[in-house]
Amino acid sequence: MLILIAGPYRSGTNDDPQLMQQNLSRLETVALPLFRKGHIPMIGEWVALPLMQLAGSTQPGDAVWEEVQYPVAHRLLDKCDAVLRLQGASKGADEDVRIAREKGLKVYFSVDGRSSQIGCKSGHCHFPPVHSCAASTNEKLSSSCGGEYRNLAQLKLRPVCTRLFAFFYQPPEV
Repeated sequence: MLILIAGPYRSGTNDDPQLMQQNLSRLETVALPLFRKGHIPMIGEWVALPLMQLAGSTQPGDAVWEEVQYPVAHRLLDKCDAVLRLQGASKGADEDVRIAREKGLKVYFSVDGRSSQIGCKSGHCHFPPVHSCAASTNEKLSSSCGGEYRNLAQLKLRPVCTRLFAFFYQPPEV
């Protein structure tokens, strides 16, 4: 499955670039475990950030930001099979979930769908084959990404992900 990972990015940061990077790193910590279970993880910022930079965005919330940030996620939802909504307040991620449900996509709230506390809130979803992750792995993933998990930015994989934009982009019909 192609899974959009949604959660706080700008929310709660007061537009502090360091806090926004920490939020992105938190989103990225679940990407590799999803990939290793046979899925293709996607984070909207992997596509939106390079586009905003190319378009000349100078700060979060400027006109370019508004033109690109949320529309990217909404267009990605047309290609995704599911959304993984990570914990934390985020109007953008909540909107991703609303749109995903509207489109009939599966929505998950944890890599581990077995626990009613952190699993799918609807109670009827499954997350094969990710639900078979070891409990210790899921504990690490749900603990604010501290400790042993290293973020994908440290592994220098983000450039590979931004190249995926070309795969998903389809020019509008004229």
